[in-house]
Amino acid sequence: MSLKDLSGSSETRNTPAPYRAIYGFVLWIISYVFLIIYIVWAFVPEEWLHVFGLTYWPQKYWAVAIPAYIFFGLLLFGFVIYPSINLLITPPLNDFRTVTDEDATFSAGKGIAPITDVPLVDVCEKLYL
Repeated sequence: MSLKDLSGSSETRNTPAPYRAIYGFVLWIISYVFLIIYIVWAFVPEEWLHVFGLTYWPQKYWAVAIPAYIFFGLLLFGFVIYPSINLLITPPLNDFRTVTDEDATFSAGKGIAPITDVPLVDVCEKLYL
């Protein structure tokens, strides 16, 4: 009797396909090769590289500049651009979409009493201004 016969359905595997493992291993090896090339380019003096016949390399300035630009770009995106985008797509405080969504239902006899239904703008003015 097989597992399919006992459960009534076939069991799915959670392991990735073999070709994905091969691609991942190749990408891992390639990343280490590029890391070694970067370290050689950044730290070995140019005279030593010329001894081995390696004469065409970018300037050493770029070994520091490229990671610095990437880091600064991520900081700029994380602390300026991303919050700015969120502020641009957020509706204002007195917009009805701030309080409710399209799934909310309102009826005359149900819900919160009008005396306790304070507008969000008034609450913010009392709390923060």
